[in-house]
Amino acid sequence: MKITLKNIETEGNQKRVGFLVTEFENEKNKETMYFAIDKMIDIVEGKTDEEYGKEAYTLAKTQIDNWIASLAEEEEKESQEIQVNQLVGREFDPNNNSFK
Repeated sequence: MKITLKNIETEGNQKRVGFLVTEFENEKNKETMYFAIDKMIDIVEGKTDEEYGKEAYTLAKTQIDNWIASLAEEEEKESQEIQVNQLVGREFDPNNNSFK
């Protein structure tokens, strides 16, 4: 996973801070997935862009973690569907309590 700052913009009396989260293709993910999220932070005199970025990440972390978890849940569901599909159509032998 990679988290990249995509923007810091002033909108009125707030900063819009955005991140692009990239979950790369791997043994679990069949394709690279992206998640963009913005957070609005009240402007405070003397606060640096780095501080706004850190605060925004703290606010976004739960949503990012939930997105990553949802990808894992989708992969697990797909894996279970594959396992079920491998059994469909196979004959069950009640004497041996197994599939042929």
